[in-house]
Amino acid sequence: MEKEAIVNADGKSDETKEKAQAQGTDNATEKGSKMIPKERFDQVNQQKKEALEALQSIVDELIEDIPEEFKDLVPDLSPAVKIMWIRNAQKKGIFGKTSPDGLDTKRSGNTAPRNLEGLSTHDLRKLGYKN
Repeated sequence: MEKEAIVNADGKSDETKEKAQAQGTDNATEKGSKMIPKERFDQVNQQKKEALEALQSIVDELIEDIPEEFKDLVPDLSPAVKIMWIRNAQKKGIFGKTSPDGLDTKRSGNTAPRNLEGLSTHDLRKLGYKN
């Protein structure tokens, strides 16, 4: 009986893999790709980590500027995307300052209260009506 060739998922039979291993070749070298030295990989990996840390510190600073009641609106994204989201939200006024609640909310801040000490009762009542 004939011996059937077993073909793996990558389309190569076991015999061709054994020959490649015996010759010292690898799938990476067969495809023509080049290997990166470990030192270069570690250097690039360290630069990436430093860049992500720098972006995260910028995100933290931007979040500090957001009022406390709006901090839960910021989505959990990657640092770069979160920076863009926060800046767009600030441009659109989502994190705008809220107006203070109280008695003097309609009075402008740069006018002093009027002195009513010397006015008669008739003049006081007259001031209460809008013309």
